[in-house]
Amino acid sequence: FHYHRLAPVEDLLAALPGQYRKNVRRAYRRAEDLGDITYHTARSREECEALFPEFLELEASGWKGEGGTGTAIALDPELHRFYESLMRRCADQGHWLISDVRHGNRPISASFGLVLDQTLYGLKVGYDESYGRIAPGTLLHWYILRTAHEDPQLEVYNEVSDSAWQLQWQPLSADTLDVAVFSPGLTGRLASAEMHALRYIRSQLVRAKRRWVGSGRGQRRLSWPRWSRA
Repeated sequence: FHYHRLAPVEDLLAALPGQYRKNVRRAYRRAEDLGDITYHTARSREECEALFPEFLELEASGWKGEGGTGTAIALDPELHRFYESLMRRCADQGHWLISDVRHGNRPISASFGLVLDQTLYGLKVGYDESYGRIAPGTLLHWYILRTAHEDPQLEVYNEVSDSAWQLQWQPLSADTLDVAVFSPGLTGRLASAEMHALRYIRSQLVRAKRRWVGSGRGQRRLSWPRWSRA
């Protein structure tokens, strides 16, 4: 997963690649030109409960919705209940927050997370793709990094994923381990055998793909779109 050791804004900005630094500044200029852009963080249970339905609608409106990957929280009733229950319990204890960027009264990007042991865990994020010109996801990410650093209780922002787009922000990285524990008896042995079989199949597919890419045929197939467009 990727994470940031929280630092002053100037240090965070200086660490970005030159082109991406320009992209961040361009997004802010365009947001200022559009006008009526505001940033907000909700921490109380009342505020979080009010903003949560807006977040669900925003997340489902983009690539995670029915027309995309179908992974939006709103599309899974069980997942919806889980996060709603988690939000209420954690917000009551001061461990939950929802950050958003709004154009007028309309949320254009939002994220919710869990605060625990001096770390902000960014659990979910969504944005309005129709506002792509001002990069609402970039505006939100930069806002979270700034405000998290200003919170004396926080030292780390954990993004809880290893998405490629996060690399532009020069995060630190750490490995995670998956641990599976099976119950004794036939059921546990069958589940263990199934897991190992699936891992073996996936590893063989990866190896086959690498051999294909390394072969002459694979290289020709991969290079074909580039020279054909030229």
